[in-house]
Amino acid sequence: MQITQDRAEESPFVQLVRKGILPSLSVRKLLAVNEEGKDALVRRILWRCGAVANVDPVLLVLCNPNTYRIPPSEREAQQLKGIRAGFTEQYENNPVYKRMCEVKGTEPHDIQTLDDLMKIPMIPSNFFKEHVILSVPESEIREVIVTSITRGKPSRLPRDYLTIARHMLNVMNFASEGFMTTGMYNGMFSLPPEESSSWVSRLPAFLPSTISMISDFYIQHGRCDMAWVVQRLREAKEIGRTPRILAGFHFFINALMEYMDKTGDVVTFDRGDWWGDRVTTAGGWKKTGSDEVLSKADFQRKIAEHFEIELNQISDLYSFAETNMISSDCEFHDGMHVTPGTRITIRDLKNPSEECDSEERGLIGVYDPTMHSYPAFVISDDIGYLMDGDSCECGRTTQKLVLCGRAPDADVRSCGLKLA
Repeated sequence: MQITQDRAEESPFVQLVRKGILPSLSVRKLLAVNEEGKDALVRRILWRCGAVANVDPVLLVLCNPNTYRIPPSEREAQQLKGIRAGFTEQYENNPVYKRMCEVKGTEPHDIQTLDDLMKIPMIPSNFFKEHVILSVPESEIREVIVTSITRGKPSRLPRDYLTIARHMLNVMNFASEGFMTTGMYNGMFSLPPEESSSWVSRLPAFLPSTISMISDFYIQHGRCDMAWVVQRLREAKEIGRTPRILAGFHFFINALMEYMDKTGDVVTFDRGDWWGDRVTTAGGWKKTGSDEVLSKADFQRKIAEHFEIELNQISDLYSFAETNMISSDCEFHDGMHVTPGTRITIRDLKNPSEECDSEERGLIGVYDPTMHSYPAFVISDDIGYLMDGDSCECGRTTQKLVLCGRAPDADVRSCGLKLA
């Protein structure tokens, strides 16, 4: 069944509510502004989806409004169905990836249990620095994301409408759990969407205004004025735009604190809890932009002291642009909760074809069925481990990831050589 243009005219969001696809909290926010379905881009994305859950099994993982808190066994069953469907999409539509599967001897019918996911060929993230392998016609690509250059060449990562639509639902769930910029004022150390092709800058352009709500992009034309940042944060407090969320890579947050120390021009946040003023960091916690090397815990204590907030008002995000996976600390910092639409696998550093046990460090890999434009079964060059157990004091039941750092170049090269 497809959503026709005539029916979508009544409101694509009402259509999604009717089909049980859109998370309920996000629905309430979206309908307040988009009752008539006037957002042409969102409507176009939904039409491209053919957006009904029973047509797209991948959406089943994303459509439960309580998806972060359902029993793990229920989520795992949904994840298996979604990953199998995503793997089948790539096997049938990507000749390069199908050849990788043939070399490994894996076909879609081989994926019957979670243990069978190990049969899926994984692609090293560095592969995308040299190659683009499309699973859809080039004419269907809506956006090409360019990664930041932390090592060597950037990757160019194409997204089609269906990939973006699935990720929109992914992010709406993420935001409704309080992981994302959901304050009355949201300041981000990033270029605005029109000046950048990075995913962190481009993503807000695809989200409905009631979810995105980025108030200020602090980097303009390649420059960042810390005095203006402090001024904008103060003004937001003065006019009652609270809670305030300050988000950015660690080195920008650190540069702001260094500016405050040097000039005495300071801004403080209201001391409170997870749903109040908050600082959100991302991008590798050791990269502070100075000679100072801090542990994650020490860096968060430094933030708490400078902004006069509690530690549970600081969260750290982790993702990589080759996939739609996002993970975040919760208010209890009991590991980073992974988005339910994707599944983490930790691979042995010396033999990435082997999976590590719980609490054992290894290369972080992701099974991401939400990516439609290319196969996103990816092993990164980041090292981490999965915490044992499914429970957390916050009530969320998703996988909990601990990020430990980057793999040496030698490990990344051997990963690429050893994978089928």
